[in-house]
Amino acid sequence: LSVHADVAPRTVLRWLLMLALPAAVWPLLAWLHGAPQADGALTLRDARFVADATWRPPERSAPGEPRTLPDDWRRAPGGRLAGWYALPFAVERASDEPWAVYLPAVSMNAAVYLDGELVGDGGRFAEPVARNWSRPLFWPLSGVAPTPGAHVLHVRVQADLPDTGLLERVYVGPVSVLEPLYARRYILKVEAVWVITLCLVIVGAFTGALWV
Repeated sequence: LSVHADVAPRTVLRWLLMLALPAAVWPLLAWLHGAPQADGALTLRDARFVADATWRPPERSAPGEPRTLPDDWRRAPGGRLAGWYALPFAVERASDEPWAVYLPAVSMNAAVYLDGELVGDGGRFAEPVARNWSRPLFWPLSGVAPTPGAHVLHVRVQADLPDTGLLERVYVGPVSVLEPLYARRYILKVEAVWVITLCLVIVGAFTGALWV
């Protein structure tokens, strides 16, 4: 009876720990996927979407659909594989600090143009499309901050399958503000996965050696 009485609390404790682990991880996941606090940078949410697969940004007069970021193409299926987002923003005052563009999440690939000039892209757009679904994208702007006034940021999104495109909020601002946000997300989304995978391989090899 004493053995059974000792095993029961252990079993209950084990189940409580198994239930508590996901509950403890949930705040971390919510923090990771939540909108970052980019104080000092511009958060671009309101966009005009043009379903176009050309390689140059559409004209400002091109007809488009109003979209609010984050925009998931699965919510409005249309068989699209590529499209452009036009994101207008205004710079109030001049700054000597270098600026950058930060995309926390995109599916699958993106290219960014500022006022018609290429800022950067995430790799291959032809098949097979570069897989950036788990990798944030970050590009410093050439030179210093944009001049005061109105500007337009165009983002070309390329999906690998119809209606699987996704674009999160886009951030434009000083490198000193956006680079730490990018580094944090890159560590959690990319480097942490590599570390976990390596640990699983080591544990698997050790377990296999014990079995042999």
